Amino acid sequence: MTAHSTDPFARPTDIDPTTLRRARFSQQGYGRALDHISLIEIANAISIAAEASAGLSEPDVKREALAVFGGRRMTESISARLDAALTWGTENGRLPRRTIGII
Repeated sequence: MTAHSTDPFARPTDIDPTTLRRARFSQQGYGRALDHISLIEIANAISIAAEASAGLSEPDVKREALAVFGGRRMTESISARLDAALTWGTENGRLPRRTIGII
């Protein structure tokens, strides 16, 4: 995957989605399905969660990012989607690793 993800991403048309650093938060119980959310936006949520806590382990940052979108249950498919966003974010410099396993 390149810096220009082909995932759809709702944003103002004059903004490159790879430069946008925000995520749309959802209330618990009114969550958005992760397979309907761009990897870029998921990586943004991971970044927001990691920055708010001064760094988290991968399992913890994935759970916090899931909560951003109103989710609670970590299924295999949700975990895989979060892993794909982690990969995209680290490969494109959005999610620096401070130490092994810490985002």
